[in-house]
Amino acid sequence: MVAIDTKNLTIMPEVALSKSNQVFSWLEYLSSEEQANFYTDFFTAIEQALHTKDWAILEQTIESWQATAEIFASAELTATLTVSPKEEDWEEWDNVESELFSTSS
Repeated sequence: MVAIDTKNLTIMPEVALSKSNQVFSWLEYLSSEEQANFYTDFFTAIEQALHTKDWAILEQTIESWQATAEIFASAELTATLTVSPKEEDWEEWDNVESELFSTSS
């Protein structure tokens, strides 16, 4: 089993960061903290993939972070997704459930 020290990922050499930013160009839309979280998730996923021989874990991690970065790349989309809904916009679950599962004849 390969062991990866995920606690020290924030101290990555600048060369490694510049190369990874070429591969993952969408990282520019993430804050420094989010980029550090990406690298932690990325290396954890590599470790899990090596252990389980399931590389889909790594693919899912990259795709999730890329989708997050793409949201941050669009100011309009970010604003839409981060606005808290008003209380009057909420629907009671009982009402939704009855509409979804009602048996109409």
